[in-house]
Amino acid sequence: MERREFFKSCSFACLSGVALSHFLTQCTHSKYLTAKIIDSEIFIEKKEFLSNKQKIRSIIIENELLNFPIALLKIQENEYRAIYLTCSHQGAELQIFDDKLICPAHGAEFTNEGKVVSGPTDQPLRIFSVKTLNDQIIISLK
Repeated sequence: MERREFFKSCSFACLSGVALSHFLTQCTHSKYLTAKIIDSEIFIEKKEFLSNKQKIRSIIIENELLNFPIALLKIQENEYRAIYLTCSHQGAELQIFDDKLICPAHGAEFTNEGKVVSGPTDQPLRIFSVKTLNDQIIISLK
C-alpha cells in the first residue's frame, strides 16, 4: 500500500469512528442515577427523563443499600413503573433492551410489566409501587 492510500484509509477509519460514536450516544435510552433512600422511598424528579437530544425511556437507579438496581420506566405521560433488576430464577442482574428485560445468565425474558416471556423461570419480577406528586416520582420500597 502506498503512503497516500494508507493515510487516506486511516483518515476514513478515524472519521467513521467519530461518526459512529456520535450516533451511538444519540441512541441512548437509559440513564444511570444514584439516588438517596429516605424512609423506604426513593424520590426522582420528573425532569430526569428530559434530555437535550435524547428521549430517556428508563432510569437505572442505584444505591449502596440496594443489592441490585431499580429500573424506573416511563410508560406514558405521568405513568411510571419501577422494576427490581434481579432475575426471579437465580438472582442475576437483568439488562434492559427496549421493552424487554433479559437475564444474561440463563436467557430468561420479561416484559416491562415484569411478566415472564420465556424461562427458565415462571416467577414474575418484583414491581415497586410508584406515585407522582407535583414534579416528583416516588418509589416505595415497602
